[in-house]
Amino acid sequence: LAQASFFGLKAGSRIAWHRQCRVSNGHAYGCLHLKCHIAQTASGMVSQSGGALSSLRRFDVYAKVHDDYKIKTFSGGIMSLVSLVIMVLLFWGEFQGFLAVETVNHVLVDTSLVPTLPINLNVSFPHLRCDQVSADAVDFVGEGQPNASFIMHKLDLDVLGAPTDGAPVFGEKDCGPCFEAASHFPDLCCNTCPELQQAYFSAHLHFHDIAPTAPQCAKTVGCRMSGTAKVSRIGGNLHVALGKSRLDSHGKLVHKFKMSHVKDGFNTSHTIHQLDFGDPVQGLQSPLSHTSKFTKVGSLMFHYY
Repeated sequence: LAQASFFGLKAGSRIAWHRQCRVSNGHAYGCLHLKCHIAQTASGMVSQSGGALSSLRRFDVYAKVHDDYKIKTFSGGIMSLVSLVIMVLLFWGEFQGFLAVETVNHVLVDTSLVPTLPINLNVSFPHLRCDQVSADAVDFVGEGQPNASFIMHKLDLDVLGAPTDGAPVFGEKDCGPCFEAASHFPDLCCNTCPELQQAYFSAHLHFHDIAPTAPQCAKTVGCRMSGTAKVSRIGGNLHVALGKSRLDSHGKLVHKFKMSHVKDGFNTSHTIHQLDFGDPVQGLQSPLSHTSKFTKVGSLMFHYY
């Protein structure tokens, strides 16, 4: 048995041949040729670096599962769909919250040196005449404000609440009827609504029964008051009340009217078209604007804070 081996190597070669034969009686037979790869010096360095990189796999906490070990179930599909829907809803809710405009209100102390505060008022009384309504301001102790100024315009309203000129129906030479009061005062003329009202009160009759239909009062059933009131910058109230306001000997504000005129009560139904404290702010509306209060029972008082 003889063994012969040789390698055919060249610089940069990657292949070597190894020959192994059996020799008997001077003849070689059963030769086996083997081919193997011989790594160069550079490739040896690569294998060493590859081994260093492969050692990083030990730190992988997200181990991959082979596809052969994955099992898909019906319940898993339902959970996946439910999770997807929840994620979409949460994302949509957060996105809507991101797009929403947030309004933040701040209350600040007015440090300006302006001594007065303007109050813009526009209110309608469908059942009180303009000669029966007045506006005034009182401070927190109930005393009138002598520095307050009012620039108010009064507009007469008819039975339907439409503005009118308030012109009397009967002239000075005419003699308007007094209706039921004529039986008590045959020679009395009622040309205006206040004259008709006084005649009914003197005859102890209910004026509210005739006021809506009497021609003397058809154009002066209600009143719309609008204007600006400038008051001192202290705590107080703004009154829009029945009668004419005045200060008594003690400085208290009182409203003067005849009790006989309100024995049947007075209807304080009203509509607030505008009520602003201070200069108007663009885009900001007063909470009391377009507020309406109607009552069928007379002599009620409304408070707004």
